[in-house]
Amino acid sequence: MAPEIRIAAMAQYRHTFYNGNLENSIPRVVVFDQKTKTSILQWPVEEVESLRLTSTEFEGVELAPGSLVPLDIGTATDQVDHSVVESFAQGGRKVITLRIYPTAAVYEATRLFLFNNATRASVVASIKVWKMKSASFEDYNDSPRYSFSSI
Repeated sequence: MAPEIRIAAMAQYRHTFYNGNLENSIPRVVVFDQKTKTSILQWPVEEVESLRLTSTEFEGVELAPGSLVPLDIGTATDQVDHSVVESFAQGGRKVITLRIYPTAAVYEATRLFLFNNATRASVVASIKVWKMKSASFEDYNDSPRYSFSSI
C-alpha cells in the first residue's frame, strides 16, 4: 500500500520540498506513485470540494504543434483574485503553483490559453476551471485585514 501524507498547508509543503517563501495555498494529499515508482502524486484534499462553486469544463481540445487555443472562462471579476493559481496535471504527477497579481486581467479581460509548444506532436487536452468561494483572512488580533474575491 502506498504511503499517504496529508499536508495541512502549502506553507509546509513549500518549506519541505522547495524551501521557498512560506505562503498559504491549497492543502493536498501526497501519495507515492505506484505506476512510475519515481515520483509523488498530489491532489487537493477532499475538503477543497466544499469551496468550489461552479465550473467550466473543456473536453477534447485539439492542440496542433505550436498552437495556442484561447478558452472562454467568463469575466475577470468572476475569475481573478490577485492570488493563487494552482494546476494539477497528469493525474497529480505535475503540479504548478503560482502566486500572481494580474492587474491587466482585472482591469481589462481575463484570458486563459492552452498551448502546445511541441514541434511535431499534436495533443488532445481537457481542462476544468472552478470558481471558488471568497476567502477572508484575519491577523493575530482577530481584526479583518485581508479579503480576497473568488477565483
